[in-house]
Amino acid sequence: MKSIFVFFILISTQVDAADIGLSTRALGMGNAYTAVVNNSDAIFYNPAGLAKMGGFRWTILDPGLGTNAIDSYQRFLDIAEDSSDVNEIINDLYGEDITLFTGAKSLLSFGGFAFGAYGVLDGNFQVNNPVFPNIDSFYRVDYGFVAGAGFDLVPKFLQLGLQARRVARTGGNVPIGVSTIATLDPETIQNELNRSGVGYAFDWGATFTFPGGLNPTIAFTWRDMGNTSFEATAGSVAPEPVQQEQILGVGLNYESLFMDIRPAIDFRFLNDGNQQLGKKINMGIEFSWPLLDVRGGFNQGYYTVGASFDLWIFRVDAASYGVELGAYPGQLEDRRYMVQFSFEFGIDPGSFSLFKMSRPSTKNHNRKLRR
Repeated sequence: MKSIFVFFILISTQVDAADIGLSTRALGMGNAYTAVVNNSDAIFYNPAGLAKMGGFRWTILDPGLGTNAIDSYQRFLDIAEDSSDVNEIINDLYGEDITLFTGAKSLLSFGGFAFGAYGVLDGNFQVNNPVFPNIDSFYRVDYGFVAGAGFDLVPKFLQLGLQARRVARTGGNVPIGVSTIATLDPETIQNELNRSGVGYAFDWGATFTFPGGLNPTIAFTWRDMGNTSFEATAGSVAPEPVQQEQILGVGLNYESLFMDIRPAIDFRFLNDGNQQLGKKINMGIEFSWPLLDVRGGFNQGYYTVGASFDLWIFRVDAASYGVELGAYPGQLEDRRYMVQFSFEFGIDPGSFSLFKMSRPSTKNHNRKLRR
């Protein structure tokens, strides 16, 4: 029974709830992605970007794994296997902060339409206060279906997009206090964590691209319009509603024969006056070559770095980024690391009405390969 108790602590992992289909590419460039997203991730970040995707694209699978404490996981697993004293386990975890993300999606897109399925396990836990111990647990386990469409209303200038999704969620913000811990009863703790429900969410986005060599772009996304609530399916309490978020993005896209450069900035939480300014600003830049991309930026005031290696249908992305766990930027950084493997392919209409196999990304070198 005590091993069950440890298991439920370990899976009670902090959520970046707004970014459902977390993209390692986006995280590497400071999560400033609203105006420059140009692949299937547009369905999550800005559905208007779907209008810019031509031909047929299939993201077969893109499993990702992220953490903030690689070495600590093994120590916690050792504790779970070797310790027979739950009090000792809790004492060993005081002051620790553990974050885990794992997830994947499969998406089909063609002619501005996209649909697919995704799953995410994402969260964070901390054990605080040795006098009156408590476990701060904020986690989610999601799986759902998503569909979206982007429309080129004014060719090469104005695109609009809509997205709808059904999501089954278990989790939420679940603090476990001293009275629950004192019982050392795994069933009681499991009841605290077992908050499940089904919800329906809707996003829309717009993108304006102005003429010029740098393709200046202004984009707007409204996520979880009207807030996304859940109807309980297990337990007495449903997961907490997801608050709507409005994001304004600005980006540039410089293209040349040898390299593309994409700087971007996002102003998030436009509808939330209580958020600190430093948490609202995300900025980043991406440098793209035929097989390699490198990225950098700032997320919630902390630096981000990332890179990708792209070889036709296979791509690997890696990123390190900081998240603010405190009340204001600069108070308490949580440094995180993420790697993602993507398997994708696409078919583009070629010359003479023939179809040509192509790599799925929309980098400059790929466009030249298709000409």
